Amino acid sequence: MLLGVSLFSGAVIAAPVTDGVPPAAQVMQAGPLSMEEGERQLETLQSRLELTGKQEPAWQRYRALREQQQRQMRELAEANRRHPPATAPERVERHIEMARTQVRHLEAMKPVVTALYTQLTPAQQTIFDEKPALPSRQP
Repeated sequence: MLLGVSLFSGAVIAAPVTDGVPPAAQVMQAGPLSMEEGERQLETLQSRLELTGKQEPAWQRYRALREQQQRQMRELAEANRRHPPATAPERVERHIEMARTQVRHLEAMKPVVTALYTQLTPAQQTIFDEKPALPSRQP
């Protein structure tokens, strides 16, 4: 069995090559959440939070930034699909670019999440803590 090495989340892991596609390329192919998946996550979270009118502006800022960042990640993923890296060094560079984008997104998201979080009740904070504040394929 062939093994590939995937650099993901700062960890180096050995993973099997699937259908001739190394793990690093598999991650790039998986891409970000679809618009529908992201929207469904937001709607579910908003419903569970049962936000008050006072909390709504902070939620809308969070939602708008998250949707904007999802669009940017989908555009990057689509560009990678249209023009896949041909060599291992090119794949590494693409991963670096994606990681830099993700760091910029996290840095931009932190004050927005913090502003929303401070307006939530302790019960709402518990719900918000259960789900990732950023788009995720986690259930």
